[in-house]
Amino acid sequence: MKIEITVSKGELLSKLKAVSKVINPSNKVIPAHANFLFEIKEEFDVTGADQSGNITATVDCMFSEPEEKMSFCVDSKTMLDGLRELPEQPINLVFEKNGSVYSTSVLHQSGKYKIQTSDSEGFQVVKNQDATTKLVSIKSVDLLRGIKTVHEFAGTDDLRPIMMGIYIQSQMANLSFCASTGAMMAMLDYAPDGLDFNDFELVMPSKLAKIIIDLVSKETNIELEIGLKNVTVRFEHIKIVYRFVEGKYPNYRSVVPKANDKILIANTNEMNSALRRIFVFAESSKAPVQIHATSNNLNLINISAEVTQFSDENIPANFTEHDFKMGFGIGNLSMCMETITTEEFRMTFSDPTKACLITPDDVNIGLTVLIMPTTINI
Repeated sequence: MKIEITVSKGELLSKLKAVSKVINPSNKVIPAHANFLFEIKEEFDVTGADQSGNITATVDCMFSEPEEKMSFCVDSKTMLDGLRELPEQPINLVFEKNGSVYSTSVLHQSGKYKIQTSDSEGFQVVKNQDATTKLVSIKSVDLLRGIKTVHEFAGTDDLRPIMMGIYIQSQMANLSFCASTGAMMAMLDYAPDGLDFNDFELVMPSKLAKIIIDLVSKETNIELEIGLKNVTVRFEHIKIVYRFVEGKYPNYRSVVPKANDKILIANTNEMNSALRRIFVFAESSKAPVQIHATSNNLNLINISAEVTQFSDENIPANFTEHDFKMGFGIGNLSMCMETITTEEFRMTFSDPTKACLITPDDVNIGLTVLIMPTTINI
């Protein structure tokens, strides 16, 4: 059996790059997942996969519909590297099957090359086959806003896999997003304009969240099929099926302090600039930084990192108390502050040993970042 496909180099490369985001070239669990799965039927589909999920993209091309479906695996690294070296042009892909022997040839203006090809028998894909699924259509801008805000706060502890995801909930016309490392947590609550989907909740694996951020544009809609074990994400000509992490996401709202009565307000850019300078002199991202607001200098916040190299910064601030000191890891505090996009931010405290809350100085944004303090010699 032989089939020839004509496709632009740019179209094929863009779709292969998209599906390759899930591929781990050194995958030893399922070696076939180091390949692309090519499927030719009514359309030409390419798939990349790992043990947790897969991405399938439909390639815009021309070919004569084969008498029977063809599917085979093509080495992903060789295919991508070869296409990157070609200038933009129409290319022909020639797929052949002779008994149990497969071959893939790429014909371009100045020559051709062959790529290692094998049958697709060992290529496993995750399928959303739950008897009951919840269907949701959501504007990509609304989903992207939430996961972009919180995804970097997802945990990395393999012993707590449920915390390695992003909790997403829609309830009574409000969207909520949460992710937590344990030492930090970011929460976003807001009501999107024109919300027209049913209530739902899911814990999105952080890898899936990063894929969506990379691939989805803000001008499209996303279709979600939420099952018991998997979620299917559809947009444009791409379908992603990914397994959920087993377990129930904890009640994160219960750890948000209600008695933080000490309030500090300062300029966001000045705070971030000071933290970046301090970071230069820090021994590591875990090095401590001290925040000190005093009654003598009510409009100043003193930030210092007590490390081998020293940095001391002062920025204007408004503080409701006479004197307060608190310590944080410089990397954690910098990460929390980078989520703030308003001109000013608000920090609230109750005690140097308890959680601090950082928010934009605009309650309508709906963002709350929690950070746990660290003990330093103050």
